[in-house]
Amino acid sequence: MLSHRPLGRSGITIAPLMFGGNVFGWTADEAMSFRMLDAFVAGGFNAIDTADVYSRWVPRYETLQPEYNLMERAGFEAELQGLCAREEIGTITYFSLAKGFLTGKYRSEADLGKSPRGGGVKGYLTSSRGKAVLAALDEVAAAAKATPAQVALSWLLGRPAVTAPIASATSLAQLEEIMGGARLTLSPEAIAKLTEASA
Repeated sequence: MLSHRPLGRSGITIAPLMFGGNVFGWTADEAMSFRMLDAFVAGGFNAIDTADVYSRWVPRYETLQPEYNLMERAGFEAELQGLCAREEIGTITYFSLAKGFLTGKYRSEADLGKSPRGGGVKGYLTSSRGKAVLAALDEVAAAAKATPAQVALSWLLGRPAVTAPIASATSLAQLEEIMGGARLTLSPEAIAKLTEASA
């Protein structure tokens, strides 16, 4: 059974993974979208991200949705992470897998054509930091008998103030994989290795 986390001070609790609905009608057709939604709920998860329900009149922020992952840390960690922790603002990270880079499927420039998002990760792929992060992910994943995507999501769940990462899938197999990330607990040594590689 997955433990639920509070979504800020809203009184709502959610399972520790939010499914990104941005793929519906884009890289996942209607039939696949419904199958993935059914599988997500059957897997014990209960939060789906969609831009259609954002409200402009809420008087107090209950959640913040920053870009935050092993490749994009500075923007959130500099000021927002401490603020969210102090004010009990739930943090729901987007691009939690760095546009797919942290899944490990992009290892060479030839791999960039595997997905419509491939071009968006070229900068990660060609940087020494990106290579160091992939190497650390591979090492931790092998030791944990997990995938790089699961490890990257688990690392996020261990970060201060993070309620749930948003992660998308375009197949049932990918959905099962990302749900596994919410169930994975990394050792302190694994967390330190990933944190150092991504600094």
